[in-house]
Amino acid sequence: MNDLDAYSNKMIAAFVGKPEKTFWYQNAFSTFNVNGVDAMKWRWSWWAFGGGFLFLLYRKQYIPSLALLVASFTVGMIPFVGLILAVDRILDMSRTAVNVWSDSTCALVVARLEGETPYADETTTP
Repeated sequence: MNDLDAYSNKMIAAFVGKPEKTFWYQNAFSTFNVNGVDAMKWRWSWWAFGGGFLFLLYRKQYIPSLALLVASFTVGMIPFVGLILAVDRILDMSRTAVNVWSDSTCALVVARLEGETPYADETTTP
């Protein structure tokens, strides 16, 4: 275990509150900074990813857990939310197609007005 100063040890002991667990936390916290270099690595948690509000309850995050639960029930209870979202995606794709078509048509018209030949062979058209 790296040398943690007495203040850090007392703060960890006060935060943990259980003397039998204090050594484990002191050992775990000592690995965060080794020789002045941060050694903590992010780890993926499938439990946090899929657990939702249950994971937040487990981590004692009561208010965010309640907000997530209320939001999920509200979205699930509002009728036709899924239908509205599906229709919005189709409309968004249609708007994108119209924008691409109009931009390419405008570029072709401007090229023709300036006397440029957009196609190598004038006999072929798009």
